Amino acid sequence: MSTFGGGRPYYIATQTTLVIGGTGSAAKLNTVTVNTGAASAVLTIYDGPSAAVGRKIAVIDASASKSLNFGGSVCKDGITVVLSGGNADCTVNAG
Repeated sequence: MSTFGGGRPYYIATQTTLVIGGTGSAAKLNTVTVNTGAASAVLTIYDGPSAAVGRKIAVIDASASKSLNFGGSVCKDGITVVLSGGNADCTVNAG
């Protein structure tokens, strides 16, 4: 997986919330890969320290394999990724 301006991979495979950075801590979103999809799975990505206060920037159907390139988009208050609806196997490259 390519990175733009650094970052590291974060792996998730169960319904969970992943927080990268936090309030006042900018992070770059590089790529999101759904390695193996799961029926009804959805990845929702927020610019913010939690889904409750973050600005929604993407809703991704994670029911099938795909790769999305966000080109190092800067999220000013960290990145929160929520996997819901199914246990898709995903990699988020950010930092």
